[in-house]
Amino acid sequence: MNEKQLYNEALKQEKAGKLDAAVKLYLKSIQQNPAFRPALMNLGAIHGKLRRPAQSIQYYEAALKIQADEAVHFNLGSEYYQSKKYDVAAAHLIACLKINARFLRAHVLLAYVYEARDLPDKAEIYFRNALKIQPGSRIAVLGLLLNLSQRQMYRDGLKVCEAYLQTNPGDETVL
Repeated sequence: MNEKQLYNEALKQEKAGKLDAAVKLYLKSIQQNPAFRPALMNLGAIHGKLRRPAQSIQYYEAALKIQADEAVHFNLGSEYYQSKKYDVAAAHLIACLKINARFLRAHVLLAYVYEARDLPDKAEIYFRNALKIQPGSRIAVLGLLLNLSQRQMYRDGLKVCEAYLQTNPGDETVL
């Protein structure tokens, strides 16, 4: 089988929940073609699911050397965030947003990176950016509310609550 056939078989195994079998097939695929980026990306994703950040980062970094895009930067940002390497996570998330400024999850995750780095003002900016992109984003609203509450900015928090509850009146957590 060539690398594409191995990759397709690996996808089937992955979708069936057979991650070990999928990993073996993806590895065979990149043995045949070390620059076969889809297999590298999927290896990174599987290792991420299995909470193996070092391996996940290894495959995503290899994919990044082949081609930089929003997906690889976001995935690296996520893995570095999980590994508590916040500076590197921020750099990848900013790179992601330079490619696609409307990448909602990158804004939200970057806000959490800034929270972890004790930079609440910057975190607020990215939570608000996420809400400009998707005003109904519950995760962005909750993150922003926590951010504002921790800084005792209760009036601003109430405005955020009121705006969100106009379109989501049944949200008990925000209420």
